[in-house]
Amino acid sequence: MIASTIGHTFLKVYNEKTGNNYTAKEFFEKEYVHLFYDYPLYMMTGGNSPLENPKISWKKGVRPSLEERKKRITKTIKKIESNAFDASIAIGYPASEIKEYATTSGLISNLNLKHSVEDKYLSWIGSGFGCCVKGGLSIYFTDIKILWKIYEGWIVYRNILNDKTLSKLRGNQIEAWNSQWLTFSWNKRLFRKDFDFAHFHNISMFKVDEKTIEVIPVVWSKLIFSISTKFQDQSMISYIYSLGQTNTTLGFYPIHFGKAQSLIDYYNLLFGQNATITDAKDYEILFGQKIHNACKYGEIGLHALQPIALFEDINKNKKINTIKFRTYKTWLTAMINKEETLELTSEIANKLHLFEKGSKGTDRRALLEKLLKSGKKDFLNYWDEIVIQIPVEERKKLKEFSDKIFFMSKEDFGYFSALLKLDYRYQEK
Repeated sequence: MIASTIGHTFLKVYNEKTGNNYTAKEFFEKEYVHLFYDYPLYMMTGGNSPLENPKISWKKGVRPSLEERKKRITKTIKKIESNAFDASIAIGYPASEIKEYATTSGLISNLNLKHSVEDKYLSWIGSGFGCCVKGGLSIYFTDIKILWKIYEGWIVYRNILNDKTLSKLRGNQIEAWNSQWLTFSWNKRLFRKDFDFAHFHNISMFKVDEKTIEVIPVVWSKLIFSISTKFQDQSMISYIYSLGQTNTTLGFYPIHFGKAQSLIDYYNLLFGQNATITDAKDYEILFGQKIHNACKYGEIGLHALQPIALFEDINKNKKINTIKFRTYKTWLTAMINKEETLELTSEIANKLHLFEKGSKGTDRRALLEKLLKSGKKDFLNYWDEIVIQIPVEERKKLKEFSDKIFFMSKEDFGYFSALLKLDYRYQEK
């Protein structure tokens, strides 16, 4: 059903931009089905529709002939025009036998919704806009700029599939391609006007081995960072799902591109703009939990972009290299959302190291370890013990620091404590 809505939104934009006045059926017949299914390599699987014939599969190295393709397209249109209204002929709708095929049905509702033949065609059109990410889930975006950019990528993907020099190329990967295309198009590090397959391969859009060439699903955080450069202060509703042998419906989630952009901004403030997040692939892929876990927050924002191993690495004092250190510090600073913390924790961490070196015994070291492992109340007590051992002329800065801690919320203290611990451990090593 959501696919029909996406199809409707795109078709309106398409007609406005091209000066056409296509109905969904006309666009399906003149544009969509020609691009997606009227060549030996499909852009997307035909599912259980007449477009898909299990006996003719790219896996077996057999591709449908021109005559076979025409038969499939004719049968599909005939079935769309019939009274049938199930997942085999309307993408994203319930299967015809809900009880027997529960795992292949999605979006089942007890509402008595009215559907038309146009909705079937629109569902096919909309289905081509899914963006598959690593982890197997796909995302529908509703913004017209994103939909149009994806449509431009359809043409490029079709040309690649038709390239006779790429005989090992796998078809049916339009959703993975859509994600890669958006990431490529809106990432200044990756984009090049004179792109070709060699360039796509060099920037890891395709995996090439002896048997196959296939599109590599992009990490979802990398996709979000790239889109955020065009929607810096915006949020939009997305739909996250998976359609296949079994269907998964996670539902609607707001994506806060402004939050992703704030990470880029904080990174630039902390470390300069010579190697920003979007300019360095080593950074952007570290942000973000697995897409299934990210969805548990109910929205895609800063929480969802938390680096996977952050607290484990910090609390267990694991080895943290420069890339991880910068990634973790950027996220923690953004969560606290106060620019005065940019250098504060590193400055305090330095003073703590000087405090430890000011004694030959292990007492100060033991006190510091207690401080770094404690909650807010105990932290302040241990901090007072440290301050009274500091020379009087250096206490003012440390006293100001304890005042800031006192007024922090429990959540902010958790992030601040982790940030201080991160700076201390990193300087220590």
